[in-house]
Amino acid sequence: MSQQKTILLVEDEVRLRQILKKILTAFNFQVFEAGNGHEALKIIETSEDTIDLVISDINMPKMNGSELYENLKLLNPQIKCLMTTGHLEKDEQSRLESRGVHGFIFKPYQIQDVLAMIKTTISV
Repeated sequence: MSQQKTILLVEDEVRLRQILKKILTAFNFQVFEAGNGHEALKIIETSEDTIDLVISDINMPKMNGSELYENLKLLNPQIKCLMTTGHLEKDEQSRLESRGVHGFIFKPYQIQDVLAMIKTTISV
């Protein structure tokens, strides 16, 4: 990846979000962060930068990742999104995949796996 790519990281667990942002920044990604779906939508709506990828937790208060994804698709039908979760029912996973979610990162995850998924998804 020659030019810096931009990721919107949506995670309600502050410590996990901070750690992941630090790691992604170290791998030359520009990272915007949001603590919930509402913050993420504001960032997308007001950002002059193109967001190359959204990585969102599914289980969040106020607006869960599924609801966020539906709203993101309204703003940008071409948006690329990976979802993180500790547990996901197969029917919900199938529904999200059919709507266009690019992949799922199951917690606890290894950073190498996350980076591989990011690289694959951004290059698609």
